[in-house]
Amino acid sequence: MVYNALQTGHLSGLDRSILTCFMCGFLLEFLVGVLLMVASVVILCLTLYKAFAQDAPEQVLTPVEQVRVNGFGMFFMAVYPGAFVDLYTEHLTVISPVRQLRIYCAGVWHNAVLVLVGLESPVHGSIQRGDTVLSLYGCQVYNKQDWNHCIIKTLGSPQHGYCTDMLTVTRKNSSKGAIYSGGVYDCCQNSTSSRFCFKYESLSRSKGYACLPARSTMQSRQLCDLPTDCDGPGDKACVHPSLDNSSRLLRIIRSKGLDVLYVGDPLLLQYTVGVINYLPRSTLLPMEIPSMLEMFLIYLVSLSGALALLNMVPCYSLDGQWALFALVDHTLTSFIPDEDQRNMLCNVILTLGTLLLAANIMLALWTLGSA
Repeated sequence: MVYNALQTGHLSGLDRSILTCFMCGFLLEFLVGVLLMVASVVILCLTLYKAFAQDAPEQVLTPVEQVRVNGFGMFFMAVYPGAFVDLYTEHLTVISPVRQLRIYCAGVWHNAVLVLVGLESPVHGSIQRGDTVLSLYGCQVYNKQDWNHCIIKTLGSPQHGYCTDMLTVTRKNSSKGAIYSGGVYDCCQNSTSSRFCFKYESLSRSKGYACLPARSTMQSRQLCDLPTDCDGPGDKACVHPSLDNSSRLLRIIRSKGLDVLYVGDPLLLQYTVGVINYLPRSTLLPMEIPSMLEMFLIYLVSLSGALALLNMVPCYSLDGQWALFALVDHTLTSFIPDEDQRNMLCNVILTLGTLLLAANIMLALWTLGSA
């Protein structure tokens, strides 16, 4: 399925964001199971950086409007992280309201532009929310893993061709000559979006470029690399889309509606089209529910296991400290009757445990910093 306030000192907003990501990295390295959610942590760090850096346009614009910036920082309101810019009040009050609005609205327009840019996808308007994908580039799609596998498969293999015959190529060709531009041959010269330039080769050794209807040409059930791969009577031809090395002409088959023809880098499909493994039985249910529930359970299991282990580490100020004293008293009283000796043993273990925990934290920060 497709669905689509701390006043700043010497640290800049970027430094603070980097510090936040270091803390994310520490959790990554330390908590049990959280290593499975690397992408989520990266997204979290980028989101936090965006929240802290959203007032950067105001910091840039205020000197232009001749208003002094005293400083900037970040704040937390409940669970919402934000950023602020401290402006010199006397300078701000003497400028015109229009110039004040330019300063106040700088961050607003900055965020609005990011939202508008982020909405567009290469298949925007073609693949609709709720579509069921059946195949991609001749590769059957049954779940999210198949979708990713098919995209990777297209990257590792050259563009395949489609079988037709020379009579069809000659009859449907609207080309007036091929022009070499940008590393590819263009024989359609933007005549219409429904046609595409194909390089053809037939059994009779005929070669050239033809501007053919893309959809009907790609309806062929026979794929080919050479004309000899095509079966049937007549002068068979194998036609390949005229593309650069990084682009592909892909056919995405859906359960409803016309097939989607995509031209470009297949990786953009992976980054801009969201796929889930579930089909909602009712249109009233949001399609995001299974993914949200799955992510919630992953976080619940990971963090619960991590906190359970962390609390039992024999370390000062953790529950493991008192659990160690109780365990030693319960198991070693008959062997070590002296309470002071038992306490000394516990202190040695606690010291080693604390050092190991500190070393683990430092190793996590060092690993993240060197990545």
